[in-house]
Amino acid sequence: MLAERDLGRLHVTVGLWATADAGFLLATTVTAYRLGGPTAVGLVGAVRVLPAAVTSSAATLVADRVPRTRLVAAVSLGAATACVAMAVAVELGAGLALLVAVQAVGSLATGWAKPSLQALVPQLVRSPDRLLPSATMWSFLNGLGSFIGPAAVGLLLVVADAGTVFGALAAWYVLTALVVASIRTPFQPARAPTGTGVWTSWRHWAAGLTPFGVHGGRSFLSLYLVQKLVSGLLTALVVIDAQDLVSNGDALSGALLAAIGLGGLVGAFAALVTFGRIRTWYAVAAAVTALPLVVVGLTDEPWVAAAGLAVSGGGAALFGIFASAFLNRWLPDHVAARAWGILIGLGALAVAAGSLVAPHLSAWLGPGGALVLVGAVAAAAPLLFVRALGTLETRITPPPDVVALLAGTHALAALPDLFLARLAVIAESRSVEAGEAVVREGDIGEEFYVVVEGDLVVSRDGGEVRRLGPGDSFGEVALLHAVARTATVVAQSRSTLVAIGHDAFVHIVTGHGPTDEWTQSAVAGLLAEDDRRTSS
Repeated sequence: MLAERDLGRLHVTVGLWATADAGFLLATTVTAYRLGGPTAVGLVGAVRVLPAAVTSSAATLVADRVPRTRLVAAVSLGAATACVAMAVAVELGAGLALLVAVQAVGSLATGWAKPSLQALVPQLVRSPDRLLPSATMWSFLNGLGSFIGPAAVGLLLVVADAGTVFGALAAWYVLTALVVASIRTPFQPARAPTGTGVWTSWRHWAAGLTPFGVHGGRSFLSLYLVQKLVSGLLTALVVIDAQDLVSNGDALSGALLAAIGLGGLVGAFAALVTFGRIRTWYAVAAAVTALPLVVVGLTDEPWVAAAGLAVSGGGAALFGIFASAFLNRWLPDHVAARAWGILIGLGALAVAAGSLVAPHLSAWLGPGGALVLVGAVAAAAPLLFVRALGTLETRITPPPDVVALLAGTHALAALPDLFLARLAVIAESRSVEAGEAVVREGDIGEEFYVVVEGDLVVSRDGGEVRRLGPGDSFGEVALLHAVARTATVVAQSRSTLVAIGHDAFVHIVTGHGPTDEWTQSAVAGLLAEDDRRTSS
């Protein structure tokens, strides 16, 4: 996977960002404790989550309108600047308020960076079958960075002051910016109708919700949020349960949470040996995450609890991998960052809700009883959604013959397989009889067509300009230039066509640099040739 240069650099960026992000959290938490005690730690923890959760979905509007690599590089440099400010503030003896402000900047940076990085994956993975290995590498490096960051910062805090630590983190963020800026992708922000005002901005933001509103998409989102709620509940309940099991509950809490992390690293690579449908593993991973919690809640043995949590951590890693691979198969690229931002933001709110509910649930049922209830309910949840997830996977699985047809079309030949597959999923088959007009000169253009079989004649101003056969395409002029149809196309024999809607065609074609350049050049040449033929 790392042999694919730009995809490898994306994975390195993920590892670097996770390392800096986790290290930054520890550094700010320790500094907060020194400045204001446990209350300050709680405040920093809340500021860590809430700004990203509230703003990530709206902020990622930008990531669908500018090159995503540049945005992540800019955000990384912004985080580096915040670290420098914190280093100076620590040296000058600044108070808690500035620390909280810097943590808020870090939270905002995370809210912008993570959706943008996820939305980059389909641009660098050429075929759908590479999504799962890419998600696996992502999960592993993210987990590794989440371990290395706190470990390195913890050691550095022993031998140096907090100002030095923040300075080192600033340098790490700069390195992250340099790596992500070196990524090259042929994709560009798609051209789309422009508008201004609150309503237009709201409509553009709401486009990120659209993929989750379809049948199956709602089930995907619901199961995802259930898992995030469990994550928030689990962290709090493990700490509470550990205090009940042994006298040294703090040490056991650390060991049990470490078991979750270790299980996650193992689970990341388990995804590589799975086979079959993603929707099945998405549901199975959700159950594997939850079911061991029943065992953890029933046992009084710390080693049994650790083993159960390791299995749960492995299930959580698998769930995240299959969620990423599943989502990146069907999210339209022009709304991918917005959709990821909404998903991550809602997920963060679900984690926060779980953390808030956990103490009350523990007080009602006891920590063990709460774990049993959470595990049992969450393990059964996939049964409610698996059928709808199956419908969604069937809908986003492209017919191989349509993919091959589109790949052989000059206008689309430069597109990666993943994007050809996305077009094939939404393409509709049309049959026309001999003598029937498919499009008429002067009409509004709504679709792009590829001929599957049959013969068609193209005419302008009543004069024939060319003929079309299997593999030929037409209709791109009106769609790409937002003009009326420039010619009439009539079937000479019974013909079969594949039609692609206006928005999907324009967004995919104009969002891919080589395809956009080719079609613009081809359209200009085609119009010039037609003009010569009609004037002769």
